[in-house]
Amino acid sequence: MIEWLKKHPVELSSMFIALLALFTTVYQAELTRKHNRLSVIPLMLFSSSEIEYEISLTNNGAGPGIVLGLEMMVKDEYFIDNDAKKIRSIIAETIKRSSLQLSGEDYIVTAYDGFMVLKPGDKVKLLELINDKKSKEFVELMKLINFGVCYKSIYNDRFFIKTSDFIIPNNSCNYHDSVEIFGNFYRFYGILNQPLSPSEILGN
Repeated sequence: MIEWLKKHPVELSSMFIALLALFTTVYQAELTRKHNRLSVIPLMLFSSSEIEYEISLTNNGAGPGIVLGLEMMVKDEYFIDNDAKKIRSIIAETIKRSSLQLSGEDYIVTAYDGFMVLKPGDKVKLLELINDKKSKEFVELMKLINFGVCYKSIYNDRFFIKTSDFIIPNNSCNYHDSVEIFGNFYRFYGILNQPLSPSEILGN
């Protein structure tokens, strides 16, 4: 082998250059993919305002955020059903249990059917007061309810955002498609991950 290498320095140099070019190409492709992913990362933020009387979710990131799951915590109870009707009934039951003087005509719960896309700058009001006369009662309701939201980017990078007092349960959507290793959770993102198409995002 050593004798062959000594007799064929040109071939050896060509092989080395080819391997170096291949490595450079793969490395550049990975840098480009990482840059593309970072350039479209959504950044969801919760806003709980006792001035505007609402709990809202805003996308302050650079790319669309695809909401996969909406979770609620009322005191120490968890609800992870994405059914909008059930969310309304949970809030109504919370009002009843807490003896708050609020009716279904005093506030609005945003319809949510388990799939929602927020473009950069978009804002959705999850819970909003429409009767200013019930502001005191509504503030008390806001203190009882916490939200958690699972969402992803168009490159399928997964994220989770929660209000300050929300404690993530073991069956949270935050852990879906992940693997637990020594108490930590990991997801694998393939090196060939491609961005989702508009039809995949919009469900058409």
